[in-house]
Amino acid sequence: MPEYSVTIPFVLALINGVLAVLILLGKRDSASQSYALFVTFVAAWCLSIGLVFYWERTPLAIVAINFNYIAAAGTVLLFLIFTKFFPRRTWDWYTISIVSLPLLALGAYLALDPHLIIKTFVSRSEFTIGYTAYAAYTLTVYYYILWAFYSLYRSYRQSTEVDERGQTAVVAIGTTCGYLVVLFPNIVLPWYLDYAYIWIGPIASLIMTLSIAYAISKHHLFDVKVIATEIMTFLLWLLLLFRIAFSTTYGDTLLNVLVFVFATIFGVLLIKSVLREVETRERVELLAKDLELANARLKELDQQKSEFVSIASHQLRSPLTAIKGYTSMLLEDTASYGNIHKGVITTAGVDALDRVFKSANNLVAIIEDLLNISRIEQGRMQYTMTEFSLSEMVRELVENLAINAKERGLTISFHDANIPVTISADSGKIRQVINNIIDNSIKYTPAGSIAVALGVKDGKPLLVIQDTGIGISQANIGKLFQKFSRASGAGKVNVTGTGIGLFIAQEIMRAHKGRIWVESPGEGKGSTFFIEFAALETAAASVRH
Repeated sequence: MPEYSVTIPFVLALINGVLAVLILLGKRDSASQSYALFVTFVAAWCLSIGLVFYWERTPLAIVAINFNYIAAAGTVLLFLIFTKFFPRRTWDWYTISIVSLPLLALGAYLALDPHLIIKTFVSRSEFTIGYTAYAAYTLTVYYYILWAFYSLYRSYRQSTEVDERGQTAVVAIGTTCGYLVVLFPNIVLPWYLDYAYIWIGPIASLIMTLSIAYAISKHHLFDVKVIATEIMTFLLWLLLLFRIAFSTTYGDTLLNVLVFVFATIFGVLLIKSVLREVETRERVELLAKDLELANARLKELDQQKSEFVSIASHQLRSPLTAIKGYTSMLLEDTASYGNIHKGVITTAGVDALDRVFKSANNLVAIIEDLLNISRIEQGRMQYTMTEFSLSEMVRELVENLAINAKERGLTISFHDANIPVTISADSGKIRQVINNIIDNSIKYTPAGSIAVALGVKDGKPLLVIQDTGIGISQANIGKLFQKFSRASGAGKVNVTGTGIGLFIAQEIMRAHKGRIWVESPGEGKGSTFFIEFAALETAAASVRH
């Protein structure tokens, strides 16, 4: 038996063991910890292969063989678990425990029956196997490996970050190369009663552990600089301990002990220094990321404010222009409008005055929205709480807005199952919220219908406004209730929106201990707005926001 077939597995077991310990002592996140456990089982597996050759032709050889198969099953299981934590966690501990049961049961069987897979073992070429059990073991191991690679493939496809995809690819390529080499001498050749080359497996396993280590170090799950410092320090201490152990004179021993003490102090200080440096760097990186996010948010807010100023300017100018134009023509006694100086006004003149009135109302509404934003931000928004019928208010608003819906060729309906709903709230503010949502549904529905339903769910009044309008993408739903924000494409359907109505509605509902949200299957598929009110006893009393 060549000496390297024993030495190589033992050396690789030591290397993997030290690596596992250093990682376990490092960061406590799930990915690095699962990787550390994977490396621990790889170390145990390498050790078992060394023991198989070391105990060859002894009764302990069968023990080493079973230890080898249990450790190999553990590496496969932990590799699968690692793929569910890297690059992001997708499994909980309950799922892990369920998935682990088959391999745990296999390990228990091997512990109870040492001759389950390998019936007898004398040497590398003198052994017999239980083909049924070995086939079951082989299929199980292959299944878990393929599952792990499928998990990596899904992570690669779903990832949107270039670096993350690259790291996942490194793990996949490294482990593929490793398993291709490992499986042949350790799984395939034993079918043909040949154990002579299983020592090659630990060498190939080094490819796997190093590729994963590279990928997750790039993912900042552990720091290579810290681990390298710790390894070099531990090796220095180990070398000095050997020098002490093999010192031949008292003087040499004393000198080596003193050197070891100084090296220990220096090593501890060095490791602490490196750890502080790494922590400082991580804090700087975190602050840089926070600053980058804040900068991006500021740019977004600046853009939103610029858009708002543009929209608000247009919205303020439009009614003012209409008011100025129509009043000018009326004062100039335009023939088609009559002669107001003589008390004569035509039907066209009445229509002009009606347009002036509507433009003035629009102007008042815009200014009121702007004032409300200022009041909300300064905490000066006042609410006067009274008890009133929400059912009657919603029915009245639907009837009033039905005219607008009819002008756009839409149908609007209201359903409350004849269940009266009474709440305690600021009726004026609640009317503003409901009117805004229903009016928006009409404005953003080119064709179809709007259905308004009022009911009670879990003891809380719930108003649902569903339309068949332009819909909202998932990307826009998250920012729809933000100040100065409008959904993409909204301006094509309704040019009069300012992007502040929904923000004000949300703040009003928060002040009433209620909430408002929207759901939509996507663009072009309609939207459903939900307005949930607090229970009557919760909403009672006046509040000041």
